[in-house]
Amino acid sequence: MNSLIAARIISGLGIRSLGVISPMAIVEIAPQEIRGLALTTASFCVLGIYENIPASKLQYRIRLIATSVFVFLCILSSFFISESPRWLMFVGRREEAIEVLKRLPGDVEGNSSFLSVVKETFIVSFNLRRLQQVLVLYALAQLSGANSVTTYFISIIRMLRKGSQMKTSEDIFLSGIYGFSKLWFSLIASFFFIDILGRRRSMFIGIAVQMVSHLYIGVFIKYNQEATASMAASRGAVAALFVHAFGYAVGKIAIDFNKGERRNLTVGGGNRSLYPSVCLRRRALAQSYPIFWQSSRPDIPLTNMSDIIHDLLDWSKTQNVVLNGIKPNAFPGRGIGLISTRAIKEGDVVLEVPTSAIKTLDDLPPSLRKKLPSPPDTTVHALLALDLATDASSCPAPWRAVLPSRADIATMPLTWDERLHPYLPPAARELLKQQKTKFDKDFANCVAAVPGLDESRYRHAWLLVNSRTFYHTSPLTAKLPKEDHLSLQPVADLFNHAARGCAVAYCDLSYTVTANRSYPRGAEIPICYGRHSNDFLLVEYGFILEGTSNEWDEVSLDDVLLPRLRKPATRKRDLEDAGFWGRYVLDSDMVCFRTQVAVRSLVVPEWVWRSFAEGRDEGEGAQWKVDTELKAMLEEYDEQIEATIKEVESLEGVGEAVQREIIVQRWRQIQTIVGAAIKRLAQ
Repeated sequence: MNSLIAARIISGLGIRSLGVISPMAIVEIAPQEIRGLALTTASFCVLGIYENIPASKLQYRIRLIATSVFVFLCILSSFFISESPRWLMFVGRREEAIEVLKRLPGDVEGNSSFLSVVKETFIVSFNLRRLQQVLVLYALAQLSGANSVTTYFISIIRMLRKGSQMKTSEDIFLSGIYGFSKLWFSLIASFFFIDILGRRRSMFIGIAVQMVSHLYIGVFIKYNQEATASMAASRGAVAALFVHAFGYAVGKIAIDFNKGERRNLTVGGGNRSLYPSVCLRRRALAQSYPIFWQSSRPDIPLTNMSDIIHDLLDWSKTQNVVLNGIKPNAFPGRGIGLISTRAIKEGDVVLEVPTSAIKTLDDLPPSLRKKLPSPPDTTVHALLALDLATDASSCPAPWRAVLPSRADIATMPLTWDERLHPYLPPAARELLKQQKTKFDKDFANCVAAVPGLDESRYRHAWLLVNSRTFYHTSPLTAKLPKEDHLSLQPVADLFNHAARGCAVAYCDLSYTVTANRSYPRGAEIPICYGRHSNDFLLVEYGFILEGTSNEWDEVSLDDVLLPRLRKPATRKRDLEDAGFWGRYVLDSDMVCFRTQVAVRSLVVPEWVWRSFAEGRDEGEGAQWKVDTELKAMLEEYDEQIEATIKEVESLEGVGEAVQREIIVQRWRQIQTIVGAAIKRLAQ
């Protein structure tokens, strides 16, 4: 008997250790799409042991041996799984951690200390609230009595039944069915709740189901003691036990995830280990865990998108950011934007970001700024990007977690295989050339100051700054060139673009975003990044507005006109002298005045087109000649566009499919504008 008691104590220690270690290990190494299923564990004794083997020492031994088989398989499997990269980083085995990460989603570097974990947990209010929430979760889980139903199932079932007494074997059978149902409910929860509905929703559903079941059972027991409960009510109470099993399965798994995954990952393990003892789990990947979040998007490891957004909102409140009738929302294939939570009226201020919450040159760590020459010798753009690209970034974790990943910006041409660049429209090619010159200069300055700086990682950060900054001046930047008047803003940088959107304004105290029109509840709230063509939007932001929705879109005709205008050489010189060489465009309504002048130089004498250019002649007499020449050029251009589209569609193994698709989509838009112009000229 003493040996049996000792064995029970030892097995109890093992069970509670596994209750902490297993969920955290799964959270750290399992892919997001199967993590809920991986966390599901079940152990139950086969009812046949009790039915077919008489009560004896043999019966007890067989039950232990049967369960030991599964334990042996777990021990054997443990030799083939990877060690947690967080733990490896913490104990200084960096190379091993990197090797593990190569086999797992993620891209992480960094280290930290136990003291920093303690400090960050109890001093940073953002993390302290999460620690308090986890303590409340544990307290409520213990007070709910969920485990007591399993432990005292036979006693409870006898309190609920009416009529003739059941046999002990029937009690045991129901107990086995109850355990078996919890297994299947756990599997159902893993497939259809944890990874699809999200952790918090699953937890709320599980807790609500348990609460309703407890209430029904409690009310039934009261009336059953008074002998007023019916047989149907008795059956309902028994059924409520199995409904409770469903709620327990859903809530138990969800609570494990909320403890070990949703909270700040710096102290997440500590929160999880509070069950056996109130202590802190040591941080393994320090300040780099936001990068670990980003690197595997769109799968988003470690937590789901709704939890990331929830953390951002919690943090933004601590920064006094005010969202008035709007909230972040994940759009499939488009990242995160902002939608209305109520009807918005024109003139409503929907967002206010205090200047104390934004990031400017003033907020960069002095240690980083000292590494490079002061602006304007080093651009503010370069410095902000370097801060984002380093492990010790000063950008708060909840904010960084919502920044686009490298996969999210794969449509920005600067990240493409250079073999795709010649297929871009002329205006986009010229913009990309200018952008690449800026990037190369900034990277050269930064890599000289920070040897070993990864170019791909810096390019990612540089493009984030390029596409998400707002105009801002500070005492340090007031005298710098306009392109150095940059700031990064939390929440405000989530607004997507529309040709006409909400107005953005700022003063010394804050930035405000004001609704430009009325928006119904649930509508996306955009701002306007500027009156830009789709070529500009593609190069700078990596997207184009669909169809003809961009009223500021235009087509460059330089590739069409310039080759024709170069001969004779005197024509080029004359157009340059008059200020009409190049920058010829066509929009959805008409060709620009510069194009009208240039085409006239092909069909009328010099003195005629100069009179038109100087406003001394309206040019109506020669307009038919201009229209005929322009129509012929556009028809030829339309054929070139179609040939380019077919060539891009035939490319294989050059760049990514999404990159080739956006090139084709842009050329189709240009073809639509050119085709409409041809029809107008033919009338």
